Amino acid sequence: MSVKKTFSTKYYIRFLVFIFFSIFNFIFRIKKRMPKEVKNLKSPHLLLSNHVGFWDPFVIGNFMPKFIHFVSSDAAFKNKIDNFFLTSLGTIPKKKNIRDTKVIRDIITVIKQGESVGIFPEGVRTWAGLNFKIDKSIVKLIRLLKVPVVVASMKGMNLFNPRWSKKLRFTKVEIYYKLLLNTEQISLLSEDEIYKLLVNSLVHDEVDYQRVKMNRVYSNYKAENINHALYICPECNSIDGFRAKNNDFSCSKCNYDIHINNYGFLERKTEG
Repeated sequence: MSVKKTFSTKYYIRFLVFIFFSIFNFIFRIKKRMPKEVKNLKSPHLLLSNHVGFWDPFVIGNFMPKFIHFVSSDAAFKNKIDNFFLTSLGTIPKKKNIRDTKVIRDIITVIKQGESVGIFPEGVRTWAGLNFKIDKSIVKLIRLLKVPVVVASMKGMNLFNPRWSKKLRFTKVEIYYKLLLNTEQISLLSEDEIYKLLVNSLVHDEVDYQRVKMNRVYSNYKAENINHALYICPECNSIDGFRAKNNDFSCSKCNYDIHINNYGFLERKTEG
């Protein structure tokens, strides 16, 4: 008699999601860089990643050789459709912005079932392509689980799917996977050493990255909704005065205007 697993999944939903995001990654030319030690890794293990956009868990999870149960804010479950899909994919809910001991117990249960778990240790999505501080408590969880740790570092994702935008763009996105720690290293290294390894593996500045790579961003809507992130005019200091259309936005108070160029950088339309 088979025992029902905690956070069990619906296999037909998993299959549909896998097919959809395989096509999604192909259309948007999202590439993986995955070494053999990650490709051949058996479950259970812990996957940690930087957090940029809404599609992160689906994109990075799709490339992994084994299915991943991701941890997500319980706010994501409020919509009925989202709740159905997240529940069907065995997503582990976490209370937002508070210490949640239940989610730790849930993660341990899933790991003990022989399945893998994915966490975004920064906790929230970036607005500007920079990392947020990682809470050191993640190291205690790593030591507690005693399973291999894989990191996925997304580069170009903030240009492709910025938090403030409703629309995706065509640009080069690469995901670098790495086996950060095996079980022996987890036992031998100190908490400070593990934390330093993790932070150094996930650190990413999208602006600096793009200055080097200069990957073209294909979109006619690069400025739309940017006023959700940039809301103080540097010219007149007015608040929430920016109005955006297509690849341009300007201040409605003083006409300070900005164009977003083909590489995602801001430049003045007219010299003031």
